[in-house]
Amino acid sequence: MTTVKTVWVCIDPARSPGDDDHIKVFDSADAAEAWMAERIPEGFAVECPVLSDGAS
Repeated sequence: MTTVKTVWVCIDPARSPGDDDHIKVFDSADAAEAWMAERIPEGFAVECPVLSDGAS
């Protein structure tokens, strides 16, 4: 069984693309939730797989 590495992506809708903190990427749900609790409590994180060379 292959283990897929995932990351958690948070997008702050109050920020514009390119702004610091518009998008944050975390290695765990706990880290994402802790960051959001302080900055955007109404936000959410999405779990995304990390793609390697040749992956689609």
